[in-house]
Amino acid sequence: MPIKGRMKNFVRLISISLALLLVLTALPSEVVAAPDTEILRPNAAGDETNLYGYSGSGENWERVAEETPDDDASCVAGKTQYGPWLIQTSSDSYGTQYSFQRKSFYANGRFWVFYGDGTYMVYRSSTDGTTWSGDKVRLSAVSDGRTFSVFFDGTYFHYAYCQEADNKPIYYRRGTPNSDGTITWSTTSEKEAVAAVSGTTYSRVCIAVDSAGYPWIGYRQYDGTNYYPYVTADRYNDGTWTTWTAESFPYQLSTSSSSDWCVAPIPLTSRKFLVIYSYSYIKAKRWNGSSWGSEAQASGNLASVGYFSAVNQGDDVHMVHVRVAALKYYIDHNKYTYSSQSWSLVATVQSEVSSTSAPVLSIDPATNNLYCFWAGSPTSKHIYYKKYQSGTWDTDPRDWISESDSLTGNDRLTCFYKVYGNYIGLVYMSKTGVAPYNVKFAYLTNLNTTWRDLYNLPAHTGSGVINKITVYHRDYSDTYAGKVKPIIKTNGVVYEGTQVDVPAGTWTTYSQEWTKNPNTVSAWAWDEIDALQVGISFQGPYYDNQRCTQVYVEVDYTLAFIDITAPSDISGWNLTPVGSQPLEQTGTLTVTCNVSTWTVTAQDLQTVEGLQLGHMTKYSDTTYDTSVYLENAMVVEAVGDTTATGAPRTLPNTAGDPILTGNQAVDNYDYTVHFKQTVEWTDDVVTAPDCYRIVVTFTGSAE
Repeated sequence: MPIKGRMKNFVRLISISLALLLVLTALPSEVVAAPDTEILRPNAAGDETNLYGYSGSGENWERVAEETPDDDASCVAGKTQYGPWLIQTSSDSYGTQYSFQRKSFYANGRFWVFYGDGTYMVYRSSTDGTTWSGDKVRLSAVSDGRTFSVFFDGTYFHYAYCQEADNKPIYYRRGTPNSDGTITWSTTSEKEAVAAVSGTTYSRVCIAVDSAGYPWIGYRQYDGTNYYPYVTADRYNDGTWTTWTAESFPYQLSTSSSSDWCVAPIPLTSRKFLVIYSYSYIKAKRWNGSSWGSEAQASGNLASVGYFSAVNQGDDVHMVHVRVAALKYYIDHNKYTYSSQSWSLVATVQSEVSSTSAPVLSIDPATNNLYCFWAGSPTSKHIYYKKYQSGTWDTDPRDWISESDSLTGNDRLTCFYKVYGNYIGLVYMSKTGVAPYNVKFAYLTNLNTTWRDLYNLPAHTGSGVINKITVYHRDYSDTYAGKVKPIIKTNGVVYEGTQVDVPAGTWTTYSQEWTKNPNTVSAWAWDEIDALQVGISFQGPYYDNQRCTQVYVEVDYTLAFIDITAPSDISGWNLTPVGSQPLEQTGTLTVTCNVSTWTVTAQDLQTVEGLQLGHMTKYSDTTYDTSVYLENAMVVEAVGDTTATGAPRTLPNTAGDPILTGNQAVDNYDYTVHFKQTVEWTDDVVTAPDCYRIVVTFTGSAE
């Protein structure tokens, strides 16, 4: 009976209790453990977009995002070889000769090419190799391209020329190549590097600049009777010229007379030089900064005047030249070793070339790889090259340029001394017979780097434990076999997969798995999948197009699974009002879950009409008396630990707030649950067989 109205005496005289029945249930798991996969395809550009669109339309990511690969119809590509393009015409058929000289470089965002137009030494520049600056800029009056030489030191370019006539000097000038195609000169006019002498003719000048910016010039001197090889050097490095007479410059390299003499100074480190001088043989002397070393002769007979080209690797020098033996011609690679002051034959680069296939050589200082270019062999009208890497030349030459017009000469090639701005430029001439002749340009790029694209992915829709990811990519190489590898970017770091060979002429699909995130070395998490970028990387150099038409990632996961066992029902719980402090019963909740993100809720989900949810209600046999219920709602609280966080929830907990929030996978793991009920003196007393009853439902969820 109700106790309201006689509380004071009741409290003193009577102790009452309430019989309660607590029914505890767990909803069955709605998700069972099972394997599944989700495909994620690019939906936006990632952090790297180095490839270019090849056929089709759309942005790079759109070209590789199709569910069904369309191969040639839409893809991305990367390559090394570009060109050739016409720079301008020239009436001088020798406008780009000799192979031991240099006439081009890259600086301040531009390609710079110097050549003879039949009357003047001229230059043009280009930002892309395709479109060249307006009309050629005249620098000096020269008879042809063989009369001048250019060298770029990384800041300034230097040129030297002579008119190859009696009583004419050798001139020198220095300038800064500007980004707008103009030149800022260091002096107001050209300076005499070697004074004119009556009865003396200078020719075949070749300029180079040492590590501190001091220019050297090699040349042939004819005194009316004899031809001798000479080299001279500037005492200053400010763009003026004062001959370094204190060190006996100009210096005569040989006392042997030959009209075939050609001289090429090659800069080393710390102001040292190697000076190569050739006629029928190739000789060299080193300058150690204060004195000359001994003469060293390379093996083999030189096929023709000046058919050699050389670059330095530190203090050693690599040289290629055309050797003649038994009426056959070979391109040989010789190396000069500074420490021993000697030449050694490294290898034959190409056998049985034409007698005029004068090679030109360039070096990539980042890798010390060499690139040797030549023309006319194995096929006429073609220009080839090979790469020297890790002590070995390519077995087969790369057939780079095929001219519909004949080449003006196989010996009209000139190239960059070394890689400038990730480029090696090649200049040559085409067309024979009657002038004008074509001066053309082509270049290689990304020689020791990679072309690669990264792509963003859409948000995932799956849930569960991620077993692995697999990156798929479909690739093709046009003419020569290529190399490709998948790449991923996670947590701000790019990781490369295994490189594979891509055969020419066949579209092939490749894949690679990552079972763990390489950054964390742990299983993948879904937020890492959402932030993941995937892509491909083509390994340079690429002698022709390498293409990709499809990139995507497959996420392999096991669906999230959770199983819970509710605490046992509690019956016969007699509560006595004890002020405002709740009384408690405890139970054990058991959880098994295969993912680290999970929750368990406790709710009163009963659907009896008129029932005061969350409150224990009078229960008779099988029926609730909805008019009689405890004043205070029940509180359910789980005890957390390192595996999960516990929290108290007041029933009915309609919002479904969790009593447990997991942070790791668990297996048959027990958690203590407290059931807290406060009883008031004003609550009605019920007697057996009646009782107060509530049903608490536990629900587990995982993702």
